Amino acid sequence: MPREPARSLASLTPGAARCVGCPRASRLCVAEARGQPPVSGGGQSPAYTLAAALCGLGCAENVYLTVVKLSGAAPAFCASAGGGCGGVLSSSYAQLLGQPLTAFGAAAYLAVCATAASGALADASGAPGALNGARTPLLLGATALATVSAYLMTVLGTQLGGQLCPYCLASAGLSAATLAAAARGFSADELRSLGAPLTATAASVLLSIALPQTQAASQLAEREALDIPYAAPQARCTAPPFSRRHRSLRPQLSRTSTAGTRALAQHLSSAGVRMFGAFWCSHCEEQKELFGAGAPLPYVECFPEGYRKGVQMVDACKAQNLSGFPTWVFTDGTKARGVRCRLLRATG
Repeated sequence: MPREPARSLASLTPGAARCVGCPRASRLCVAEARGQPPVSGGGQSPAYTLAAALCGLGCAENVYLTVVKLSGAAPAFCASAGGGCGGVLSSSYAQLLGQPLTAFGAAAYLAVCATAASGALADASGAPGALNGARTPLLLGATALATVSAYLMTVLGTQLGGQLCPYCLASAGLSAATLAAAARGFSADELRSLGAPLTATAASVLLSIALPQTQAASQLAEREALDIPYAAPQARCTAPPFSRRHRSLRPQLSRTSTAGTRALAQHLSSAGVRMFGAFWCSHCEEQKELFGAGAPLPYVECFPEGYRKGVQMVDACKAQNLSGFPTWVFTDGTKARGVRCRLLRATG
């Protein structure tokens, strides 16, 4: 068979000629020979594998702290560090939208870990530098992690008295190292061109955490500052307890009991049924209204000393593990929370 004549370097494009003898950058050579823009950042890739490993450790740490938070257990290694971890985990800043903040942290670390892993796979297959689609998303995700850590370290120093929390320091170190690994391979010009999306990412993450936590901390401070004196059993608050309007009291029930409601109340009391409530609970007073004034309701007041910071429910209420008021507890141990109208309907 006739052999195809050898092609000289002169027959190649200038870009291809420059690429002769660089097999490790073969894909770069092809791109350059085809007239595609040169790869920025010198073709260097972020440290995908390192970033994935760091985020894996961060995810594991946050999963562990979430389990500790939900189980009420004491985190390990905190006794020797001054016990700061327990105080941090029990603070309002350890919550976000009613859920442990560490649960969101675990999900965030996992997402960035997956991005880094995909970048490592693409890098191993030969996708160079800026041609790797995980390059910029990894940098944005690492920026989000570092922003959260910076915010939490600020909270730790300014709002939580600088408590020593080794887990907090470890997470901050992991997020900072992840950001450094993700930024590897970006030139200064590239980082400047990404300034707007990086700033927007940091600002949106900061606001999504700081605003709910600031509001929750403010509500907790207002709640702890309340000092509600105990009111007479038939007085009630016209607003929920954690409100500045709690001093608006109604002196007595407006409805008078009937023979039927008095008989029902007596029957419930004799049978050992109990209604647990609090003097500031408007729903408790709604239940009392259904029976009317003068009915021997089997009512147990859980805050006979008033409500203020440090005051707990009486032992009888604690023993029932109450989750709200009013709560009816029947002789078989079952509980019914809320205003119960059926108790009255049963009498006809």
